[in-house]
Amino acid sequence: MGVGYSDQFAIQNKSCKEVELYYDDYQVSKSQINKLSKELGVCVHLESLNLSFASNGFSDSKLKALGQGISKCKNLSVLSLNLAFNLISDEGICIFSEGISQLDYLKVVDLVFYTNSISDFGASRLVESLARCSQLNALSLKLQYNKIGSQGVIDLFKALVKCQKLYSLNINLNFNQIQDEGLQNSSQYIAQIKNITQFQFQLQSNKIKNLGSLKLGEAISILPKIQILDLDLQNNYIGDSGVIALSDQLSKNKKIKHIRLNFGQTHIYSKGIAKIGEYFSKCQNMKSINLFMVFNYIEFPEAYNLIQSLSQSLYINSITLHLQQYQNQLY
Repeated sequence: MGVGYSDQFAIQNKSCKEVELYYDDYQVSKSQINKLSKELGVCVHLESLNLSFASNGFSDSKLKALGQGISKCKNLSVLSLNLAFNLISDEGICIFSEGISQLDYLKVVDLVFYTNSISDFGASRLVESLARCSQLNALSLKLQYNKIGSQGVIDLFKALVKCQKLYSLNINLNFNQIQDEGLQNSSQYIAQIKNITQFQFQLQSNKIKNLGSLKLGEAISILPKIQILDLDLQNNYIGDSGVIALSDQLSKNKKIKHIRLNFGQTHIYSKGIAKIGEYFSKCQNMKSINLFMVFNYIEFPEAYNLIQSLSQSLYINSITLHLQQYQNQLY
């Protein structure tokens, strides 16, 4: 039993274990989605489903119909769904989420909902439903360019605490309305997701400040199993104090082996970059460090000193530093 492909929304092999359907930039009708939903409903052996309907006017009513079909795939363990650049609101997300919560064997989920109209309520309901999937171990949620605020991110991570088997987590909230308060108050729940070994968290352009950065660092510093960390804080207001506080806390977690930090456009000066080198050069288990420092106020001597400081570590074997010119300076 192999892969089932689509022919006008008909799945040829009803006994297949995998289905991949791609309809990006294709205006699908409600009747076509209804047909696909019925087709999925009879694929009783389906274990992996990959659907992509980006940029095609996908509405709440279509998502409801699709969700009904997916909810009948009781043996599904891998779900990948791309609905970027569509017309989905909280109403559609809530109905869809109820169906997802019925999938008892779901382990790997990759949901792409960026550039829709999802707010706190929709994001919370989505993650609460996913948290009912007791076997979930890898989750990627791409929710950038929506309307998610402080309460949404708090509820999101609060729900994820219930996912005891979760080891890989990727949350993209770039260009939402998280605010510093949202990051501060959600960090207490991040600290409780104890089993994650890989954590990617994107927060570009969310008005994060130094205190939020500190609280995030404190949370990650006590995660007992994390090995790979990727934080994107570009275009926020964390400044030298926020960068110093975050770097200090992260360097205390001796489990982290690979780290990628995007500090672009975060108002960093010489003091901040010096402390980054000081803290991370002492990390005995750190194998690689990737720093994005574009659009700050860093001159060449300071950048050189950072590289020299990190190079003196006996443990780091890969250093990548991204700089760019800004106001006749290197930043």
